[in-house]
Amino acid sequence: MAEKRYFWLKLYEDFFTSKRIKKLRSIAGGDTYTIIYLKMQLKALKTDGYLYFDGVMSDFAEELALDIDEKPDDVKVAINYLMSVGLLETNDGEQYKLPFLDRCIGSETASAQRLRDYRARKKDTKALHCNASVTEVKQVGNAEKEIDIEIDIEMKKVKEIVASQIGLSDLYKCTDIRPERINTVYEVICKVLRSNADTLKINSEILPMSKVQEVYRKLDYEDIEYVCAVLGDPKPKAIVNIESYIRTLLYNAKSMRDEYWSQKVNHDLTVDRFNNLREQG
Repeated sequence: MAEKRYFWLKLYEDFFTSKRIKKLRSIAGGDTYTIIYLKMQLKALKTDGYLYFDGVMSDFAEELALDIDEKPDDVKVAINYLMSVGLLETNDGEQYKLPFLDRCIGSETASAQRLRDYRARKKDTKALHCNASVTEVKQVGNAEKEIDIEIDIEMKKVKEIVASQIGLSDLYKCTDIRPERINTVYEVICKVLRSNADTLKINSEILPMSKVQEVYRKLDYEDIEYVCAVLGDPKPKAIVNIESYIRTLLYNAKSMRDEYWSQKVNHDLTVDRFNNLREQG
């Protein structure tokens, strides 16, 4: 089971003094719009800085207002302003990116939090009792090491399971697939299986994370071979988030791969016939 992960939003010290935020706060209702912007960032923490329109309401602003408990009219004003100054971007009206949020996302696993809390408690104890014994210091160090080892083991375990599951070593032997492409797909799989988020967006649908993880646990060599092949094809211009694109390819791999290879073969046969006719002519 994936370890629980905590997320938080980090603000630069000049957030409220930056020109774009000062301008936002200067307009009527500006403080409300600033709160909306902060809520948008918090909502996008677990989705790598992206917000999605799922079609539940008539438009993105109304749907976002429902999610963050703000008035639709206020959200519309905030969105229009953020779009005008480059703090919100979209290419298709369904996927919205907060372009600077990736620099402001903090996260840690439950184990890491326990370690941090443990160190803080011991630091306070040491300040109050500066005559701590050598034995106690060793115990603190050993506890920290054990938690660090626990985190490393969990990460290593997921990677080993996935590597065996998809035949990673055999994929590297395939000369038709670039190693860096295999690595990218491998890391996406591990990231999803380690995730503790409740949901994940696949294509245009929000799915329970447990459902996505169940599909990912059944991925095999042929699925990864298919995904890597698709990544080698010319990509649609609408793709903004390559990781999201790979997640969707992986989720749909078993249902799409046979059709993909059939089309590939038919295309190659057509090209061969055309070349033969041209040579004969």
